[in-house]
Amino acid sequence: MPKDASDARAEIEARTAKALETGAPLSLGGDHSITYPILRAMQARYGKLNILHVDAHTDLYDSFDGDRYSHASPFARAIEDACVGTLVQVGLRSVGPNERRFGESHGVVMLGADAAQANLHKRPHA
Repeated sequence: MPKDASDARAEIEARTAKALETGAPLSLGGDHSITYPILRAMQARYGKLNILHVDAHTDLYDSFDGDRYSHASPFARAIEDACVGTLVQVGLRSVGPNERRFGESHGVVMLGADAAQANLHKRPHA
């Protein structure tokens, strides 16, 4: 396995692209920083992706601890790299002003955990 982060991202993207040749791969686990190279491989095969992201955090940081490819930034990089058609984020509880501005400027739909919970109570009873 590569020790350099950029080499690791390249390998993740290449392995995902290879897996896409035979079907739809399933990726489980790992740090959120693996998301961006996976999305790059999927975008190369399928075009812009419509993504439903369920998480407490937006992962839209410009950088985190000086790393633009950190676990806090995969969707920012994917949006900038034209991997994303639509991004809907559900369950958010931690959205900073910079991430909110970035998301709003790129049409990201952000639904906080409170909104998701409120909508659960609006369902008709059977």
